[in-house]
Amino acid sequence: MAIINFSEIEQSYEAGNLSTARDNLRSLLRTQPHNGPGWHLLGLVEHQSGNTEHGIQLVRLAIGFGPDRGHFATNLTELLRKKGDLLSAIEAGEYAVRNNPKSASAWSNLGIAYFDNGNYKEAKEAQRRALAIDPYFAKAENNLGSIYQIEEDTEKAETCFRRAASLDASFTDPVTNLATILVLNNKAANAKEMLDAYIEKHGQTPPVLRALGIAETALNNHDKAEVCFRAALAINPEYCEAYISLSEIFHEKNRPELAFKAAEECAKIDPDNAMAHLQIGRCLDELGYPEKAKIAYDTSLKLKPDNAAAILAVGHWDLEHGDKDSARANFKKAQVVSNKSIGALCALARLDKVEPGCDLLQQLESALTEVETYTPKKQALLRFAVGKAYQDLERYDAAFEQFALGGKSVRGTMNYDPGIHRQLIDMIIDKYDAKKIEALRSEAIETCNPIFILGMPRSGTTLAESIIASHPDVVAGGELPYLNRAFAVPHNQQAVSALNDIFNRSDKELRQLMLGYQSCLSQRGKTGRRMTDKMPSNFMHLGLIHALLPEATIIHIKRDPLDTCLSNYTCFFQNSQYHSYDLTELGNYYNDYARLMQHWARILPATAYKTIAYEDIVQAPESTSRELIAHCGLPWDDRCMEFHKSKRSVKTASLTQVRQPIYNSSINNWRHYERHLKDLKTILVDQISDK
Repeated sequence: MAIINFSEIEQSYEAGNLSTARDNLRSLLRTQPHNGPGWHLLGLVEHQSGNTEHGIQLVRLAIGFGPDRGHFATNLTELLRKKGDLLSAIEAGEYAVRNNPKSASAWSNLGIAYFDNGNYKEAKEAQRRALAIDPYFAKAENNLGSIYQIEEDTEKAETCFRRAASLDASFTDPVTNLATILVLNNKAANAKEMLDAYIEKHGQTPPVLRALGIAETALNNHDKAEVCFRAALAINPEYCEAYISLSEIFHEKNRPELAFKAAEECAKIDPDNAMAHLQIGRCLDELGYPEKAKIAYDTSLKLKPDNAAAILAVGHWDLEHGDKDSARANFKKAQVVSNKSIGALCALARLDKVEPGCDLLQQLESALTEVETYTPKKQALLRFAVGKAYQDLERYDAAFEQFALGGKSVRGTMNYDPGIHRQLIDMIIDKYDAKKIEALRSEAIETCNPIFILGMPRSGTTLAESIIASHPDVVAGGELPYLNRAFAVPHNQQAVSALNDIFNRSDKELRQLMLGYQSCLSQRGKTGRRMTDKMPSNFMHLGLIHALLPEATIIHIKRDPLDTCLSNYTCFFQNSQYHSYDLTELGNYYNDYARLMQHWARILPATAYKTIAYEDIVQAPESTSRELIAHCGLPWDDRCMEFHKSKRSVKTASLTQVRQPIYNSSINNWRHYERHLKDLKTILVDQISDK
C-alpha cells in the first residue's frame, strides 16, 4: 500500500480538489488517528464542501490532538463566526491568541468576531494588535477601516481602505469599501473612476460590480446601476447584497413591486438578512400594506437591533399611524445608535415645532456647517429641515434660502424633463375630446365605485381624504399609483411614445386596463365599504375615470395657486413631485394642470366631478365637510369632523397636519415669501387673475 504524503494532500486541497483531499485524509487518519493537522485539514475540507457543522467538530478534535493549537483555533474562530455562533467564535479566538500571541491572523480573526458581535472597542484593539505584528497585513487594515466606518469616522476609514488596497492589489474588499466611503463623502465620480480602472485590470467580480452600481446610483445613472446589479447576480445568483441594491434602485425608480421581489429573493437565500427584511418592509409600506410592513420592520430589528435605518423606518411608521410619542422615541433612539444620522435629526425637526434656542435647532445648524460634504439628497434633506425650522421661527428669508438651496441640490439628481410633461398634457387634450369620452362609455365598468380626490399636490387632497375616510362606510386608499403606471409614464424619456401607444389601443383594451384598477381596489378594500384614491395627479386621467367608471365619485380640490406652489416648493418629496424643486418648472406645471382642468370642464358634463376649495374646508369646515360627504352619496356622520383622531396610516407630506384639528394659518402663507415669488407670480398671472 502506497504511503500517503501529507504535503501532497495539502496541494490537492489548495488546488480545489476537495474530493481527492477528503479521500486521502480519511485513509491517512485510519492509520494515524491522532494526527492533529490531518483532522484540521479534513475539517476545512468539510467546511468548503458545505458541511460547516461537521468541519467545526473535526477542527475541535484537531485542537485536542495538537500540536499547532493556536493555528487550529484561529480557523475554528472563522468557522464559528460564519456559522453565526459569535460567542463561541470569540471564545475560540481568545484561545487562539493565548496559544499563539504572535499570530496576526489569530488577532485579526478574533477582531472580526468581536466586530460581528458589536464589540467595536475590542475589535479595534484586536486589529491593531494584528497590524503591530504584521504592518503589511491588508486584511487587518481593511477590517480596521470597517470599524472606523461603523464609528462614522469616514476620514480614518478611507485612509485604512486606501492602504489595504495598496498592500494587496488583488484584494477586492478594500476597493469596494473605499468606493462606498467615497460615495458617502459625495465623491461618487471618483469611486466610479477607481472601480472602472480596477475592473479593466482585474476583471469583474460581483462585489466590484455592486460597488460600481452604487456609484452609478449616486450619479443618478439608475439604468446603468440596474445593469451592474443584474450583472453581479448573473455571476453569483445567490449574492444577497446585490439583491438588496437592486431592490433599492427599483425603489428609486418608483417601482416598489419590483423592489419587493428583489428583496424577497434575498430573504429566500438568507432568511436572517436584516437588510432584506427592512427593504421588504419599505416596499410593503409603499405598496399600501402597512401592517405587513411593520412585521417586516420588527423582524429586521430583531435580527439587528442597532440598525439605525430600521429604527428610523419604525419611527416613520409610528408617525404615519398617529403615534407621535413612539415616533419621537424611535427618532431619538436612531440618533443614539448613529450620532451622525441626518435622517433622525430631520425627522425630529418635522415632528415638532422648533422653538428659539432649542437643542434641535442647534443640532440642525451644526449639521449645516458640514452640508457640502453630504450627498445631494442628504444635503436636500437637511436644508429642507433647516428651512422648516426657520419657518417655525418666522425667519422667512432664511427659510426660503434653505428651501432654494435644497431644491437646487435635489433637482440635479432627477431625470425630469418639463417639456415631456407638457407634451403629455397636450396629447391628452388633443385625444380626449367629448366624442372620445362618449365612445368609451360603451365599455364602462358599472361595478366599481371608488372616491377619487385629485388636484395639485399640497392642495388639500389629504385633508379631504381624511374627512371622507373617517366615515364608517369608507376606507382610505391613499395615493394609489395604478392609473399613473397604466395610462402614462410621466418621468420617462419614452413617456410620449408610451402614452401615444395607449391612445392607439381599442376601447376594449382600455377597459381591460381599468379592470386591472378594479382588481387593485378589491385586493385592498373591505367588503361593503368604498375606497378613496387621493393620488393628486389623477387629474390627468379624469376623462378616462369619468368614461370608464361611471359609478365613481370624483372630487377636485383647488387651492390658491401661490399657496399651492409655495407649499410644494418648501416640501422635500424624496422620489416624487420632480417638478416642485424649481419655481419656474413648478409654475409651468401648475399652468399645465390648470389648462387640463379647463379642458375637462369644457368637454365633461357639470356633474362629472365636483370642485371644492381648500379655503372653504378650513374656513367653513362643517358645512364644507357635509357637502363633501353628500357628494359621495353618503349619510352624514359626526366622526367626519374628528378625522384628526384617526389612527389610520397617512403617508403623504401632510401627515403631521392631518393629525391636528382644522386650522387656517396656511391661507395666504405665500405673503411671508412674497419678495421671493415675483417670477412665480408672473408665470401664474392668468391663474391668479382668475381666482
